[in-house]
Amino acid sequence: MNAYPNSSKLPYARLKKSKELGHKPMSWKKCMTLALLLATGCAEETSIAVNQQTYGKTWPLTVTNGTLSCVDQAVIFTAPDGNQYAVNGFAITAGYPSIDPITLPDPVNTRSKRYLGVLIDDGRRLCPQ
Repeated sequence: MNAYPNSSKLPYARLKKSKELGHKPMSWKKCMTLALLLATGCAEETSIAVNQQTYGKTWPLTVTNGTLSCVDQAVIFTAPDGNQYAVNGFAITAGYPSIDPITLPDPVNTRSKRYLGVLIDDGRRLCPQ
């Protein structure tokens, strides 16, 4: 025995009720836009504020603070002026500019830059596993 004797009429009944409430069907353009957004995953971004005071002597940058974020495994540093820089290889591959221009020189070997490991590690913790 069918639990819903008028089940063939259910979708029509819902549509009729929806129209009575003043709802309009979604246009195909809106439907396709929504489908595209869902398919691309709408990259989730998580971020934290970071600063020189918190990191102490391990702070590797010329700016004193900023925001560290992760988007699709790309760790990004946003400086106070709004410029964004790649902290890891995923971010470089994603097209973000190198963080080298705002990285302090290494105090021991002035030909190289300071180690970004502290920012990379903290940024990777923001990335979904």
